[in-house]
This record gives sequence, C-alpha cells and structure tokens, in this order.
Amino acid sequence: MATYIIIGGLGLFSLLHLVTATRKVRSAIVAQLGELQYKGLFSFASLVAFGTAVYGYVQGSYVEYWVASSAVILLQSFLLMPVAIILIVSSYISKGTQRLTRHPMLMGVTIACFSHVLVNGNLAFILFFGGLGGYGVLAMIWSDHQRRISRDPEDQFFLEQTGYVPVFGRLHQNNGDLLPRLGTLGPVIGTACYGLAITYHGQLLGVSPLSSILTP
Repeated sequence: MATYIIIGGLGLFSLLHLVTATRKVRSAIVAQLGELQYKGLFSFASLVAFGTAVYGYVQGSYVEYWVASSAVILLQSFLLMPVAIILIVSSYISKGTQRLTRHPMLMGVTIACFSHVLVNGNLAFILFFGGLGGYGVLAMIWSDHQRRISRDPEDQFFLEQTGYVPVFGRLHQNNGDLLPRLGTLGPVIGTACYGLAITYHGQLLGVSPLSSILTP
C-alpha cells in the first residue's frame, strides 16, 4: 500500500508542477483566480501531494535491493552532493548560476535525489527519491520546451546562451549576455551549507556518511 501512496503523491506533485509550468495554462488559471489565490491554492495542493508521498515513504516496509560499497558512498558524499548543494543554494542567490547549468535548482535536486538512490537500496527510498529525481528531469525538459515554442526573443537567447553542462566560455560575461556574472557568493555559501550538511547529517538523520564507510 505504501508503494502506491508514494507513487500517487509524487505523481500528483509532478503533474501539478508540470501543468502549471505550461505558460498558457498558468495564465488562464491566474486570469480566473488571481495571482494571490493561484499561489495559495497551488502551494496547498503541492504540500498535500508531497506530504502524501512522504507519508507513504515513512510507512513503507524495509525491502533492500542492494548495499552500496564504500567507493559509491565516497562518490555520493564527497563529489555528487557538494555539486548538488552548491547548485541549489546558488540558484537562490544569483541568476548567474545558470552559467553553470540552465536549471541549477532542478539540476541540483535531480543530482541529490539520484545520488541518494545510489547509496540506498531500500524500495521506499528508491521510489521516493527516484521519483523526485525523475520529476526534476521532466521539469527541465518541459521548461525548455516552453521556451522553444515561445515567440519571446529572450527565451531563444536564453537557450542559446545556456546549457546543461558547464562550458568555459559561458562562465565569463560577454557583450549581449542575458545573465549576470557567476560571482563567488553563491558557490561559497553553497560550499558552507554542504559542510554543515555533511557534518550534522548523522545527528539530524541518523546516518553519517563517514560512519557508513568506516563500518565493516
């Protein structure tokens, strides 16, 4: 039963976000409800959907499919997660983070979710984090599609000037760029947040990456 609750909750969460990311649909809803009412209803529905998925995850029985090796834990904890957290944190500090990747917040969430699946072979964990990571991929693809079909020149410039993986030439601001410079504040604060996360992960969530590596 928990499996279906997780799938249903994340399915509804994804559908809500993808539908409202469709510009014509969002504009029509806002025109009917008003901006404030739309945001309130959307936030409430998203919270209910996500909360349902979390409830299913908590209620799920432990069914293990694999145990991660020390090498995989090292890769996840000290390479993938720093990148994910830096992207997520930086995305809220500067739009210049889009010089690293077109959708820094979604890319960070996707990397974080799939990297956690690598080190946790529990079925409920796979469904929850794998599903959330899958949503991140779909959201990036759908957002790009909305820009491609848009008639706004800025959308086309944005697609031309950004990408999914960093390119050295994009890291520096040039004439005609839509994006501000990358800067250092976002990555620095993101690195500090990663340091806090790796330090207190065990105390907050009961699992320490370093302890997992050292435990035979």
